[in-house]
Amino acid sequence: MVGSLIVIGFMTIISIALINGKALNMVPGYRTLPDKVKKTLDPKKVGRKLGIPMAGVDIVMIIFFIIVYFSDSEKLQGYAVYGMMLLFVVSIAIIDMINITGKDKKDK
Repeated sequence: MVGSLIVIGFMTIISIALINGKALNMVPGYRTLPDKVKKTLDPKKVGRKLGIPMAGVDIVMIIFFIIVYFSDSEKLQGYAVYGMMLLFVVSIAIIDMINITGKDKKDK
């Protein structure tokens, strides 16, 4: 139970930081870009492109946690726990697979 709350809290903090354009160095695609390209990109646009899907995953994880906490059915609780684990892996894959393109450039 505590582990689930820690994971949900951690993922929510990362989502909020990404939406605000912070914590972009945690993103493998952004981290490996040359400095010239990083200067042309708008961090808020890139962060929103990554953070909004992550926030959706966080909301679903919170719903699964509520199901686990308040449900009397052990079978439903088991499905919700497996769903939370799957969503954690999916959220990591979202960060790895987002393509940072020229559409994220700063407006001049």
